[in-house]
Amino acid sequence: MRVTKNDHACVTIETDQTTVVIDPGGIGQPPDLSDVDGVLVTHVHFDHFVPETLTKALAENDKLQIWAPPAVAEQLDGNDRVHAVKDGDEFTVGDLQVAVRGEKHARMHPDAEPDQNVGYLIDGRVFHPGDQLTVVNDLELLLAPVNAPWLRAVDLIEYVREARPKRVVAIHEGLLNDVGLSVADNILRIISEDVDAPAERVTPGTTIEV
Repeated sequence: MRVTKNDHACVTIETDQTTVVIDPGGIGQPPDLSDVDGVLVTHVHFDHFVPETLTKALAENDKLQIWAPPAVAEQLDGNDRVHAVKDGDEFTVGDLQVAVRGEKHARMHPDAEPDQNVGYLIDGRVFHPGDQLTVVNDLELLLAPVNAPWLRAVDLIEYVREARPKRVVAIHEGLLNDVGLSVADNILRIISEDVDAPAERVTPGTTIEV
């Protein structure tokens, strides 16, 4: 399996038979969706989901299937290749097995109900949590958000301690300037030493073999 880090929270996951893109949102340039098999969306926020992008992709790519929580799926209503999913669901995209984990976005306001948010566990080895610190164990690769209005460094450190993946690669850094990125790198260094596993930020376009 090949995992390519794209801009912000977007990643592409490929085997020799299947290509899946997670969260082609509105920060940076989304990858080409003209020949992918599946798009997985974690939640409705603009940095993870742009309705026009996926509507266009559905029109231009006859094999494309999309999986997303109901709040996202309803914005793409009317297409039988769009599937609403919830925590505990499982499905296949080509030769990839996908399990859905999580229900709600991390809390951002004391008086507001969190939006729907699901994470995607790919082949039991790679996990993209979206905007929530949903714990999944026995991972080869955790795609961990490193910056957000809802995220504290202490929560990220405790999250990785509990999940104990073999490797951590940062996502959700698209709002950071150079100073913020250096802070994120320092936190990742602390995490790496803390859990005795690689924890790093990679340049968009980098592909990791899993």
